[in-house]
Amino acid sequence: ASALANYNAHQEEMETRTQIAAMNAQAVIAEQEAEANFALRERDAASRFANAKRLEQHALDGDALSRKNLLAKREDFERMQGEQRAAIAASGLIESSGTPLDLIAETAARIQQDQEQELFANEQRRGTIYAEAAQERLGGEFALVGATLDRNSALASVDLRRAGAVATGEARADNSRSCDSPGAPSRRLRTSTQRRPGSAGRATRSIRNINSTIHRAPLTK
Repeated sequence: ASALANYNAHQEEMETRTQIAAMNAQAVIAEQEAEANFALRERDAASRFANAKRLEQHALDGDALSRKNLLAKREDFERMQGEQRAAIAASGLIESSGTPLDLIAETAARIQQDQEQELFANEQRRGTIYAEAAQERLGGEFALVGATLDRNSALASVDLRRAGAVATGEARADNSRSCDSPGAPSRRLRTSTQRRPGSAGRATRSIRNINSTIHRAPLTK
């Protein structure tokens, strides 16, 4: 009877070890998947941030080009006005009255209108580009926050699995000790049921991070 009891206890211990090893293996796989998914989504967020910066730089380049165009047009109009005045003077007319004055005023109005149209068009382009950049940056922020939440949740689940493996081992060990005859050595599950350092604490921190990430992560960059 004693030999049968020892055999049964040994079989139970082996089954427990196998179960714990499977639980720990599942936890390791889940942890690796969580980190891999986070890295992938983090790269996506970084790509969005970089794209936002490129768009903003494109807007700045557009501003510089617009200023260059305005300067070139202003110089062209000034040259045109100079030619008009020279032609009026050569004809012997007075530019301060009559048709010559109307011609010069019309040219000045065209210059003003053209400059205003150029400024307005550039402002429209600039606003559109900056709106796109803001959307990209916001998308990156949401992607990063979501990735962080998912990773923290997954890691908390991993630590709970490990804690479950430890609890299973300890419960089986306690049950095995209660079934041992007086004076018989206790059958403890050692390495398989040892707690992973920091697992319980990390589980608590991970759960806290799920809440803190929402409140602390900026939505603009």
